[in-house]
Amino acid sequence: MYSALRALVLQPFSYPNQGQVVQMWPGEDRSASPLDFLDIKEQASSFRELGAYTPNQTNLGGDNSQAVRGARCTAGVLRAFGVAPAAGRILETSDEAAGAPAVAVISNGLWRRAFAADPGVVGRVVPIDGVGTTIVGVMPAGFEFASPWYRGTDCEIWTPLRLMRDGSRADGWLACVGRLKDWIAIATADAEVKAISGTMATGRSHTTPQAGAWCSPSSKSAITHAWKKKKTDADPTEASGRISRGNDIFFTRPALVTITLVAACTPVWNRFQASRPENKRITKFGIPFFKTIPNTTT
Repeated sequence: MYSALRALVLQPFSYPNQGQVVQMWPGEDRSASPLDFLDIKEQASSFRELGAYTPNQTNLGGDNSQAVRGARCTAGVLRAFGVAPAAGRILETSDEAAGAPAVAVISNGLWRRAFAADPGVVGRVVPIDGVGTTIVGVMPAGFEFASPWYRGTDCEIWTPLRLMRDGSRADGWLACVGRLKDWIAIATADAEVKAISGTMATGRSHTTPQAGAWCSPSSKSAITHAWKKKKTDADPTEASGRISRGNDIFFTRPALVTITLVAACTPVWNRFQASRPENKRITKFGIPFFKTIPNTTT
């Protein structure tokens, strides 16, 4: 019983030093633009790693391709989670360079489903969106990609994202995730990105004094809060033209916890009720329960 609650509630993610993993947004009601991310990445000193990504859907394979949910991301994204690949490597900064070979990292589930757990998959070239792409890494089983747009294991392929310093700050379509340096508190990082954001207001058509950047833990409540904010923001998939937004990744776990608690407590409650002489055991719809029989003696 405790193990189930621990897995579902107390430890929703299994990142090394999980308290250092944070979500970063440049405003209270919007995603980051490339300019926002690049400026904060260059100026902030609180982060060991900081990356940006956007959800997308890729077509894996040739004639009988399958649609796979994934993310285009900078190298800092997977590095921020601190989870080593089960095979090969994760994305590197050099993968984002113009003219760099097309590469991809895949999930353990996709490796098993689409590649029959082939131990030689790393280095294999496969068609992804019609382009020959080299599989460079496989993430370990159970790895969860914490995102407001995906349930933990829904994201199954990661490809490089090349960002240019152009466009408007009002054109936000990126999510950001980072890992703090060992001695940096979340409040310190939050204050730093707020200060940097204050110098970047020009070009934001809907920036208000209350809409500064914010930095929060990569936890259930924080990501749920961010996902709810995204309901009022432009759908990030409209910018990429690819995939519809995923469900709140934490809708399932509270339901599972409730079911687990009910299943565990029902037998105890039934024993208690059965011990009371005024109760009578009856069954409806195959479910046993107890009904109190009024005492008619005088």
